[in-house]
Amino acid sequence: MADVRAHGGPAPVVTRAALDPSLVAGRGADVDFAEQEAENVPTNGTVIGPDRTAYTLPAEASGRKAVKLTPGQHVEFTLPSAANAITVRYSIPDAPNGGGITAPLDVTVNGGHRTTMKLTSQYAWLYNQYPFTNDPNAGLLHPDWWITECSCVPNATTPPPTISKPFRPNHFYDEQRLLLGRKYRAGDRVRLTVPAGSNAAWTVVDLLDSELVGAPHVRLVAANVLVFGADPTGRRESAGAFDKAIAYAKRKHLKVYIPPGVYQVNRHIIVDDVTIEGAGNWYTIIKGREVALSPPAPDGSVVSNNFVRNTGDDGLAMWSEKTANAGNTFHHNTVQTPTLANGIAIYGGTDNTVSNNLIADPIREGSGLHVGARFGAEAFTGHLWIKNNTTVRAGTYELNWNIGLGGIWFYALDKNIDADIQVVGDHYLDNTYNAIMLVSDWPVKDLYSITNVHFKDIRVDGTGTSVVSARVAGAASFENVDARNVGAVGVNNCGSFDFPSTGSEFSLTDLGGNDGGGTTGPWLAAWELPNTITCDDRPPVVAPSAPSPWWWTRGDGPVVMDPVVTAAPRRSPTIVRACDQR
Repeated sequence: MADVRAHGGPAPVVTRAALDPSLVAGRGADVDFAEQEAENVPTNGTVIGPDRTAYTLPAEASGRKAVKLTPGQHVEFTLPSAANAITVRYSIPDAPNGGGITAPLDVTVNGGHRTTMKLTSQYAWLYNQYPFTNDPNAGLLHPDWWITECSCVPNATTPPPTISKPFRPNHFYDEQRLLLGRKYRAGDRVRLTVPAGSNAAWTVVDLLDSELVGAPHVRLVAANVLVFGADPTGRRESAGAFDKAIAYAKRKHLKVYIPPGVYQVNRHIIVDDVTIEGAGNWYTIIKGREVALSPPAPDGSVVSNNFVRNTGDDGLAMWSEKTANAGNTFHHNTVQTPTLANGIAIYGGTDNTVSNNLIADPIREGSGLHVGARFGAEAFTGHLWIKNNTTVRAGTYELNWNIGLGGIWFYALDKNIDADIQVVGDHYLDNTYNAIMLVSDWPVKDLYSITNVHFKDIRVDGTGTSVVSARVAGAASFENVDARNVGAVGVNNCGSFDFPSTGSEFSLTDLGGNDGGGTTGPWLAAWELPNTITCDDRPPVVAPSAPSPWWWTRGDGPVVMDPVVTAAPRRSPTIVRACDQR
């Protein structure tokens, strides 16, 4: 990118998932906006973080850092390219008794053209144990549950433990977007200022996305939802109109078109072999409330080029409830900051693929990539391909187990995992704990196993603990798994915690080319093969250094290894941000 300094300020730092874009080339969604982290730009506020401690503002920020402003303070972004629209990810305080507040944020460009955003915390701030409450003053929702913070079992304690309130605050951030009214040039300065009279004691700015938004997309020959009775004002339910338009489009081999407007859709819509187009994500907005899912859509769907940020559960998931998901693909998607659970999760199924995705900053009780035999899902059969994905700053703290999870996490809770699983070409960067974790659960530890998992051509750049943690019976093979900046040398091989004299119930097969590790030794030490017990369930966490270009050495000196690049087809992305779009 050209050095843009039209007004003498610093050159803008454009990132993808708070990383240098070169580290994730060819992975994730192909988006039309430029991401800039607030901690990289001029401010008279305070940079908070880096910090991954649960229930803190930096822990939920993209890149685990942000900027905190008090009234009168500002943060200023330099546009890296022409733009007429911005999206701000932010946090402001909750009301003392919950329910949220509103507060202004002034936007100026080059010192003029002032506009005021209306920020709100009405849709943020959850508290307490799952499934959470909006009441910061609530007592324990489940007094009989294990409370990690006090290392006790409450139902065996009289009286129940005292907790500090608010207990476990989380889901701090929201997003607001603004059309600037005209096109600005690369190098123009967008300043966000908290007005002196703001009723928010502080405003945290996490990042700014800038974009040149074109005119609304129009599809003249299509099944237009307005013709079938959809309401673009959002006052009336439009689900029925969408169903009719989809059915008509399928009969006539047309696309469905949703013109500019706000549409209320409060139930699940089944889309099978029909393309739905809107006027663009700045013009066509679909809103609704959470509802139970109806029967699943047919198999063979492809989910690609989606940008998903700030969801309240798994960013993308396939759940084989009652019937197995078969032949489905998640590819070239970006998932950032899911506030609970995983970036991309696969629960059972047959012959599915997860490839070329970018997953960053899962916040609580989840991983970047998750393979789970749980929730009553149908068994894994056939194959599961997990290829050329990148996770960064993944692997959160599991409250129930009081341990950290891996960047990729296999979990055999109610069935064996024994399908042919190939994990090839993945990059696990800046892992908070382990890079790879395979686990069962204590109550079922001798019932289920994980086998037939094969890791090949993997890069691990930074772990807080080990590269692999095995807490289950079974086996996996490793080939060309290269690691550096590893916090805990060796494999955490606990097996299923029976500790037999014959060794761990989990075997690691070394197929060669497994190199690197930490300063104290290789990540896959020879003495750990095939199933030596090396169980250190909670080793000290060593914060890894930031990811950087990958180097290796051959006879004529160091050579930089280019990332695996598989280009996404160029088309308009689907942007899914869990934010206030009133």
